[in-house]
Amino acid sequence: MKNIIKLMFLITALLLNSVVYASENDSLSVNLKDVVVEASNIKQVGNKQLITITRNMRKGKTSTAQMLGDLPNFYYNPADRTVTFNNSSNIVVLVDSIEKPTSDVLNLQHIRFDRMEVVHNPTGKYQGYDVLINFHTKENYEGYEGYVFHNNMLHFNKYNNSTLNVDNENASFAYTKNKWNIYARGNYYWGTGCYDIWTDKKYLFSGLEEKVIPNPDGSRNTTGYEWKAAGYVSVDYTIDPKSSISAVYTYNGDGNRSYYDRHIQRRLPSANIDDIVHRDERTYRKGEEHSLGLFYRNTRGRVKFDTDFNYRYLPSSFRNSVADDGTIDVHNRFRDRMNLTRLRLSAYIESKDESLIFEWGYENNWKKYERIGYENNERLNTNSYLRNRFYLGFGYFRDKINIQIAPWIEAVHLKSNGESKNQFPVGATAMFFYRLTRQNWMRLTYTCSTSYPNQGQSCEWGYFSEPYVWNGGNPFLKSSVNHNVSYWIDLFSCFNFQCGYTFNPDKFTTVGEVREGILPSGQHGKYVAFTAQNSRFNKVWTSVSFTKRFKRDFLYKADAGISHTKASWGDFSNSGNGYTFRTSLNYYNTPVRMNFNVVYEYNRVLIPAPQSLTKTGVEWPAISISKYWLKNNALETSLSYGGFFRMFNGDSRTWLKNPALESYKLDHGTARQGQRLTISLTYRFSGGKSVRQYNRSLSTEQ
Repeated sequence: MKNIIKLMFLITALLLNSVVYASENDSLSVNLKDVVVEASNIKQVGNKQLITITRNMRKGKTSTAQMLGDLPNFYYNPADRTVTFNNSSNIVVLVDSIEKPTSDVLNLQHIRFDRMEVVHNPTGKYQGYDVLINFHTKENYEGYEGYVFHNNMLHFNKYNNSTLNVDNENASFAYTKNKWNIYARGNYYWGTGCYDIWTDKKYLFSGLEEKVIPNPDGSRNTTGYEWKAAGYVSVDYTIDPKSSISAVYTYNGDGNRSYYDRHIQRRLPSANIDDIVHRDERTYRKGEEHSLGLFYRNTRGRVKFDTDFNYRYLPSSFRNSVADDGTIDVHNRFRDRMNLTRLRLSAYIESKDESLIFEWGYENNWKKYERIGYENNERLNTNSYLRNRFYLGFGYFRDKINIQIAPWIEAVHLKSNGESKNQFPVGATAMFFYRLTRQNWMRLTYTCSTSYPNQGQSCEWGYFSEPYVWNGGNPFLKSSVNHNVSYWIDLFSCFNFQCGYTFNPDKFTTVGEVREGILPSGQHGKYVAFTAQNSRFNKVWTSVSFTKRFKRDFLYKADAGISHTKASWGDFSNSGNGYTFRTSLNYYNTPVRMNFNVVYEYNRVLIPAPQSLTKTGVEWPAISISKYWLKNNALETSLSYGGFFRMFNGDSRTWLKNPALESYKLDHGTARQGQRLTISLTYRFSGGKSVRQYNRSLSTEQ
């Protein structure tokens, strides 16, 4: 920790020479508020960016996601139309301070918005997200818009037998008039793959060795199918400019089928076993989510507040079977149900000059899990938790300085099959921001957030997934409290340096041990049992980012980072280094209405756990071309071709060692994604008073 602090201030000192010189010759740095109006459309206040959307930001872009991709630290992937921030998709999106599904808002046309706020590491009710984006609709906006989207992904490589891997359809509609906003969306996704995964296993309690070998007929040993369907509708009513009420319904359905057709060479010298068995494993899962939300906000008085209530119901079913040479050794069939309610209340008050802000809030979460037998409806497991969270916040804003402090405390009541336990995690978030000059600033942040186990991690009832492998959960896991200290210096609105330290003393992980009991074969014997436990996690990281527009139509971005991660539990630990690098160039040609994007990315992904270590090289060169047709760029066609060369090994390798099992897994994951062609077609339609006004005034927008 001391070394991180030393490094942070050393880099600051080295960079400040040029910054101080710039401030001495910068006549616009006398008044922050005046500077923002005259010199930039981006105002940085602490961990918040206030951005006025300009014509230059909209140029060559049809969706809000594309526009975001031009901002520093954001990246837009044209193949799947997703947005990440600092390589993270942990993003929450609001429209006029009302929470909305991220993908729905980002695929809207940007013409309905005139400004937005980007908040890094938000506090209060949105603590735990990496970034919050709040879009503001133009005053008195009236109009409708929608789009229909289709794309296919095709692979041409020797590692995947499925050429057509993804089929994706999406449709959306938005309507705004007077005080009403209506959003609706539906989408369907289907994907498949046929490939090989190689494993070596040695059960230490018996000496049995199992190795996956090529199938005699040359067929692949793994085939998978997945599908997703979703629907969403929301209605917002604006009571007046400072208060509104909203209702939301969301449906998500998904399912997958996996078939593992493997030939396994078995060896057990002590029992004179040296043979080959044909193992047929089949897994099927289907799930749904029904969600209803109600939101209300009121910012009329001195005390501004909002509240929301959410109910979710998630039923799912799971079936799994494993047969060796036609004899079924494992057979699992059960249903899961989850009920969840969430109530949030938050409020804040500002001083008249807006230099001081005080906020407070309360959150109540209740979640209940049930696992039920498939045939006889026998209740196999019931567990739940009740969480109450209270937080306070204080902020000071004055000239070049911004200070924020937000402590919180939680009371968590866990209950599983008649037993109960209480937990009381505490933490805080703190931030210090200092503006060096008009274009240069630095920020030091400490965040502390909690996360909670899912049904698989907390369900005490378990099952055999293989003849000698059992999986179960831990109903009384400690709440996972994550501590993160980060430093950020931003220079000349185009370059930033970041570094930080992450510590989690209770991170959820899976550990294996030797147990003894009745096996799926009906015999008594030893097996490896995997359960969820709390482990210790440390990560030191640093990154740099550069974003620069030149020649008006070119945008260049480059990001690089390095990290060292360690995970430990008891006497077990693993650690290693990870690297990331991405560079891209985007060009928009106005006369022909075409957008060109070239990107090269390499990530050496390291995933350590106390008893396992996964190393993956993800290399991705890609070229994307988009062409806009018809009036107002209503029709967009795009081609993206990626993974057409490799300079580094892209295999995913996992080593596992615990008292019961040693194993090695090889997956050509990156290679089978290579030579990928993505074909996309988007048709957008819009109309209404504000849309017509925008089209007429586009040439005069600043």
